[in-house]
Amino acid sequence: MMTIFSFGLGQESLTLLYKLGTDTGFYVKHVQGKLLVVGSDTGNEHPHTYAILPMVKAFCAVHNIEFKWVTSDMGYHPRTWKSLTYQYRLNSSIGSAAFRQSCTDNLKVKVVDNYVEGWLMKNHFNVTRKRAYRRYAERYGKFRLILGFAKGEESRTENGNKYDPVWKKATVLRHYPLLEEGLDRQECIHINRQAWHMEIWPSNCMICFYQSDQEVLWLYRNYPQVFRDWVDMETAKLGKYKEVGDKNYGVYGSMTLLNKLDKATKLYGHWTNEMLNDYKFSHGHCQRTTY
Repeated sequence: MMTIFSFGLGQESLTLLYKLGTDTGFYVKHVQGKLLVVGSDTGNEHPHTYAILPMVKAFCAVHNIEFKWVTSDMGYHPRTWKSLTYQYRLNSSIGSAAFRQSCTDNLKVKVVDNYVEGWLMKNHFNVTRKRAYRRYAERYGKFRLILGFAKGEESRTENGNKYDPVWKKATVLRHYPLLEEGLDRQECIHINRQAWHMEIWPSNCMICFYQSDQEVLWLYRNYPQVFRDWVDMETAKLGKYKEVGDKNYGVYGSMTLLNKLDKATKLYGHWTNEMLNDYKFSHGHCQRTTY
């Protein structure tokens, strides 16, 4: 059998990685067969997230964990999803809270699936179109897919593999070690401080439409150019589809990013940068996705 850990460079993923590398009992309980840790670069992570990547690679090397951080130049990203901003600029599109999310699927789920398929083709079965998954599962049993959903995020598991393609439903079983162990986000933060001797931030795209008012204000204050670029992409999308009228939604539906910033400033403009940092540190807006 084989276990795949879909790794995200955030608080829950770092806790899981540390436990897998240092706690033999935890490893035996949650890993079946070979462990392969794979993360995908969205091209839009925060600088503080990218900064810990060398530490993660070094940890995996010391603890003999096979780890791969998949970047768009490696050929596993979908052709039109080389990065989040690449997709938006290519099609004058924008991620929106008014529509079903597609970015996690294209920039993380599919990339990890594609990389694992390539790994299987190289090491076991040289067949394409996900047949390598089927042959491996038929011979050795279904893959175990570790996901970093923490205690308090049980609702993320309700749809199970609802959105998975047929081949994946037949070959992959999702597994949630943090839920089984009863570890929530705050406990992960505590473990990370002790384990890594630094603060591990949530991992999420800088221009995610799940961001709250406080997070939008944080982005505007800390990375004003990123915010302006986001506004430009939204403006391009609204201009391209202006004939749609009232159904031409931006990042926050009928509320534009500038409207959102104005609202956030009125509500939280009195917050200090330290207060905004504390809030953002404890909130991972990608928790809302079920992928």
